[in-house]
Amino acid sequence: MSITFSKLGLKTINDTETILINNNEVKVKQYLPQSDKVDLLVYVFDNSIDSNNFTFSPIRVETYFSIAVVKYYTDITFTKTQLEDNILKTYDLLESNGVIAQVFEAIPQEEMSFLRDCLQSTMKDVTTYNNSFAGMIDIITRNTQDVDKKLSELIEKVKNKEGIEVLSEIKNIVG
Repeated sequence: MSITFSKLGLKTINDTETILINNNEVKVKQYLPQSDKVDLLVYVFDNSIDSNNFTFSPIRVETYFSIAVVKYYTDITFTKTQLEDNILKTYDLLESNGVIAQVFEAIPQEEMSFLRDCLQSTMKDVTTYNNSFAGMIDIITRNTQDVDKKLSELIEKVKNKEGIEVLSEIKNIVG
């Protein structure tokens, strides 16, 4: 016999833990819905990848991940300037005052592990793609004005069995 999903009577978890930061009560969510986790990770990726060489900057990853966790898991609000123009200063203030560590400790281990695993896995996938032939072509397309001409030349060289030289040229174009 089967039971319908709606008859299970499941409810969304909205539990929070309260921490004190300079005598201010801050609520920390114990579970973040998947859609918010996606938004959190997209925020980190969009801001952590170097637009010139399409690699991840470890400092940017740490900065944006930490800020995103504080932003999405707590009731602390930030101004646009704090999140964009002064992001490093915002991070330094949070980190040097122990806020990031306090928030991370208040979030269940399973939540933090899941987020970090998703972050690492996606960064690895993006890096693998960027290092693939398709990724290199994508980067060439983004970085050059004469894409059609360059690709036509490369295709012609491949037809003429100049494969090794083509790889060298792709490396020179991509950087």
